[in-house]
This record gives sequence, structure tokens and C-alpha cells, in this order.
Amino acid sequence: MLKTLIWTEPKLGDKVQDPLGLELRVSTRMAGQLLHCITTITPRARYYSFLPWCVREYTTKVKGTDYDKGLNAWIRNYEKVLALGCIAANNGDRPTGGGVVGNNEAVSKYSATNSEDPISIYEYRPKGSTAWGQYGTSIVNLGCFNEINPSIENEIDEDETESEPTADDITLTPIGELLADAYQSALCGLNPSDSLMVDRPMITIRFAETFAGKGGLDQISLPESDDRKQLLDVFFDGVQSPGASHQLRKESLTLLLVLCEQASQMGESLTWKQFGEAVVYGKSTLDEGLIHWEIPDKLARIQSYWRAFYLHNYMSSALEAMLVALVSQVGESEDGQIRLAEIIEKLESSSILDWYSEHAKVDFPMPFGQMSTISFLETLGLEFDNADCWADGSILDPESWFNEAKIIDILRERKWASISSLNGLSISLILFVTSLLRYRSTQKTDADHWSMNNVADTNLDLCPPLVLLKLEQWDEDWTSRPFADIAHFALSQFVIRQHEYLGYDKGQGSDSMILHASEDVLTRTGDYENVTIGNPRFKNAIGILQDLGLIKIDDNGLTREGERWLEIQLHMMDL
Repeated sequence: MLKTLIWTEPKLGDKVQDPLGLELRVSTRMAGQLLHCITTITPRARYYSFLPWCVREYTTKVKGTDYDKGLNAWIRNYEKVLALGCIAANNGDRPTGGGVVGNNEAVSKYSATNSEDPISIYEYRPKGSTAWGQYGTSIVNLGCFNEINPSIENEIDEDETESEPTADDITLTPIGELLADAYQSALCGLNPSDSLMVDRPMITIRFAETFAGKGGLDQISLPESDDRKQLLDVFFDGVQSPGASHQLRKESLTLLLVLCEQASQMGESLTWKQFGEAVVYGKSTLDEGLIHWEIPDKLARIQSYWRAFYLHNYMSSALEAMLVALVSQVGESEDGQIRLAEIIEKLESSSILDWYSEHAKVDFPMPFGQMSTISFLETLGLEFDNADCWADGSILDPESWFNEAKIIDILRERKWASISSLNGLSISLILFVTSLLRYRSTQKTDADHWSMNNVADTNLDLCPPLVLLKLEQWDEDWTSRPFADIAHFALSQFVIRQHEYLGYDKGQGSDSMILHASEDVLTRTGDYENVTIGNPRFKNAIGILQDLGLIKIDDNGLTREGERWLEIQLHMMDL
């Protein structure tokens, strides 16, 4: 029986998110440039013009008066009017799908209040999340305020959590004024400020609905919405916001339009998974078979950056899945402890070969743990060292059962209901080595340098170029080493060590960890059951393009305006 220290408070580790720091570090920094100012909590376009207008209303009408309770408090007042009005203007049924900050409270208030009954603006939703908190950092980074500098030198650290700028004396830059003017113009003379500047401000459902009828989130599609035209220029960098990442966002949004148009022609709505297949392999499998994506040469740079992003996520998914497997293996042990070496030995199990024979229709000639990366690929009839095939996506393409994107579909299954933790570990190792081999075709390119530039700490940040370097330092001929050896090195260095190192780096010690190692003995203090890494900003980028009238809401195909806008953007890239 194993004898070692056991942590006995599993509830502490159960709340750990991103335990290897794979998504909230390098991946977030990459996405922070590729879709700069569009984050996981910014789904609607109109907040980007509404909030600068709120700031100007406060600074020009409210500040210094008897009703001045500070910028944040006044923006909250405007937000409450907008939220209630958005719900009322759509009869409580939001046809474009959510995105209103304060939606639940607004729906409740709308349902319980007569349209003519006054509502106390202070008693209605006095606390809770604010749009200013969600969108504030992004609007700062667009260069809208004079007193708060955008993250020009450190764009990669764009914050995705709520962060309210609190300076009451901020003023708008020309970009901010442009957006505020456009939103004011869209209101056609409507303005709630005077009604709110009283001792006990009250509003009615009808008042809020009238305001949102022009300035609501969905109403940005109206022909008279001047801010939609200005926001198009802002998001596609027509106003030259400060910082290089705005150009990357422009190219990313243009690439999204290109691929949405092609997906629509195939009867599909572009998904984040298909987007990844397009930039990595140039092809996808749909119901009608293998299809090829056509990406214009002028978008080659942004395609290569997105390719690096997805390869990073493929590798990260493999490592996260290895952690899921380890935690599960410890939990399945009789006394809650197991040696890492014992888990590695299980890779010799015949059950793994039986599983691949049944599901992948491949009969491996030796136990999985004894196979090397080279022998694995040779069994599939593939040459591992053909760099061109890895680069153009022709090797292990989306038709292959062992394609990286397909493996991730298996590993992302909730709690691995249809696979054992041991089979999950083996397939994670395959994903790990194949994603790194594919990334090798990116080395010494501009995309490779860009990927490395997103590493802030070589001890804490894992990314393909760093992992490849460490593998080669361990053994230059690592592709000839058995999977058992690869597993021991990867689990020790990139999973267990990384998890512990990151946990203690956060200053929380064992409380922030769910897996512990002591002299090769693993114990756990919580559960970790799912692989979650993806492309979380993709959905909001599509939503922004829908709000701007470029993409259809129902099928993600391009509108006529979207087709015209895409043509203009591609033409401008030739100039």
C-alpha cells in the first residue's frame, strides 16, 4: 500500500479553472491580438457607441451638478434605461439572441410593470454586472479616451474580465467623439438625461421603449443608425486606432467574412471548428464529403497567425486531456493514490489496441506504449518527416480518424462518457505528438516568431515552439522514442510540474491545485472532468458582424452589404 501525504479537502480543488494555464495565458494573448477589443464578454456592437455617448452625457450635462453621483453610477442609470427598453421594444422575445446586460432583471421588470407606471431608476437593478464593466477595457483599447491610455505596448494582455474605468474626469478622443456623435444622431433627438436629472428619477416602460426604439441593440440595423456606419470603420481599422493589433482584427474579420460566404454556399453556418480546419488544413468534411476552403493570398498572414493559434489549442487540448486522464486514474485507484509509473505501464494494455481496432479500424502491431511516433504513422502508411504534407494539411487531413480536430471532438465529450481514462490518455498522446509535428512546419516563419512573442514567462507559458524545444533538449530523436517514454516526459514536465508550478505561482499553494505528486505518487484533492479549450471569442466576433449588418442572423451567410463590404476590404488590401 502506498504511504505518502494525502490532501483531504477535495472541495478546494473543485473550483480550479484552466489548471495548466493553457487558455488564460498564451491562448488569450494570441486571441487578444487577432480579435483585439472583441472579447468573450463583448457580444453586441452597439455598446461600443452607446458607452462613449454615456461618457459624454455625463461629462457635459451631469458632472458637477447636484445630481452627480460619479461616472460609473450615471452610466449604470443609462444602461438600465437601455436594457429595459431593449426588452420592451422586442416584447420580451429577443430575436437576435441575448447580449443585453441586465437582461434577466429587465425581463422581470417588464413583465411585472404596466407600461405607464413609473419605475424608480435607483431601486431598479441597483447592483450587478454592467456593460461599462464588460466593454470598458475594449473601448479604452480602441483609443476612445484621452486620460486612459490604450494597451499599445502590451496589447497581448487585454483583460477579458469585467474592469470598470473609474476616472470621473475622462474626456473623449476624436474616435470617441465620432462614436458618441453617431449614436446621438441615431437617437433622432431622443435623450433620457433630463428625465434622470431629478431628485428621484423615474422612468416608464413606454419611455424606455421609445428610447430603445432608436438606440437599442437590435435597432442598429435601422437605415438611420449612423453609428453602424462608424462602427464598421472602427472595427475594420478605418479610423486608425492606436496599436498594431487593430490591423490584425481587421484582417481576422475579413477572413471570417470570406469563410462565412463560402460556408453559406455549401449550405453551412461557419463554426469555430470549421474555421480552425480552414486555416490549418484548408479543408473540412461535411455531409457531401471533403470540401476545400479558398483563402485569398492577401490574407495569408492572418491565416498563418490563426493556424498557429489553433495548433497551440490542439496541443493545449492534448495536455488538458492528459490531466483529465491522470485525475481520473487517481480517482479509480483503490486508496486514492497511484504511482505515475503504474499509469504509464497501463499503456501496454491490450484493451487500448482493441479500442483502436474497433473505433479507428486500425490494428497496431505492438502494444501502444511500445510504439513510437514514427511507427504509429508508418502503421497508417504515412511519412512523418514530410514537412510539406504537414504544412498543407494533406497528412492526417479531416477525413482521417486521427485528424487533430476529430480527436478533440472525442476528448471534448462531457466526462468522457464513451471512452475510458486510459484510452483517453493514449489518444491525448497521439494528439500531442501530431499537433507538434504539424507545428514544426511553422518553425522559423513569421507566425512562429509571433507565437513566441506571446510568451511572457518561459517557466509558466506552454506553447508549441517552447514545448518542441524542451522535447528536443530531452531527446533530439524524440519521434523514435516509445509512447511510454513520451508520456512520462510530457506528464511530468508539461502536466504535473506545470500544474504545481502554476498553482504556487498564484500564491495559493495547494488550495489552487487538484493533483499533487510526491516521489512519483499522485494524489488528488478535486475533480477535473472536461476538456474545455476552444476559440471562445469566435461567437462574439460573428455576433458583432451580424449586428453590423454584414452577416445574416439566420444562416451566417453574407448580406448584400456584407458582400459589398468584403469586396471593398479585399480591394483595399491591393492598394
